[in-house]
Amino acid sequence: MNKYESLQQAAQAYFAQNPEAKQEKVILLWREEGGSSLSYYGGQASQLRDWPERQGQPMQHVLRLDLRQLPQPPADFLSLFVANPADNEAFLPFNDSSQLHFHTGQAAMPNTPPIAPLASQMIQQKALMLPSEIFGWEAPNEALKAIRQQLFNCSYLGGQPLWLQSDEHHGAFIGQFDERLAPDLNLGDSGLMYLFEDTAFWQCY
Repeated sequence: MNKYESLQQAAQAYFAQNPEAKQEKVILLWREEGGSSLSYYGGQASQLRDWPERQGQPMQHVLRLDLRQLPQPPADFLSLFVANPADNEAFLPFNDSSQLHFHTGQAAMPNTPPIAPLASQMIQQKALMLPSEIFGWEAPNEALKAIRQQLFNCSYLGGQPLWLQSDEHHGAFIGQFDERLAPDLNLGDSGLMYLFEDTAFWQCY
């Protein structure tokens, strides 16, 4: 049983016992070869007017995510760029080391990008409904705590952030991921990257 199946089974069991529980849509993300997903790690960036830079140096295209399964997506697709992924400084909200590009998923850049792309790999994504009460600092019972812990160990879109440290930002949340989704991106000690409509930053232990 994979993470998606395990989480779905736990959520369905909880809803069977608590049919009135509020639900939130979450889209799990994981790297996997093959499939038909339009999300991917590394690879070529979609069409851009101006390539993101930091201090005059081109930033690295880290990943592209399909946002169309979200209830109210800010755009069809999101691309994340990070300056020097292996040793970046994107550890605070509104840092200058990360940049989000929202777009329609147009074709890749027709010209040679200013920086060599990371090796591309497909990102699979699959939606499921989870109890709303798992979000926040503490789930109210053991069943919800178990579901919360399972989700905490996943990369996902939608729902609400599960913070490693303090609640650093209150903007419109898009999703979060760990280094298993983006292996060339340094997120510190077992860190998580948080994606909001207006910023992207990470926390670690």
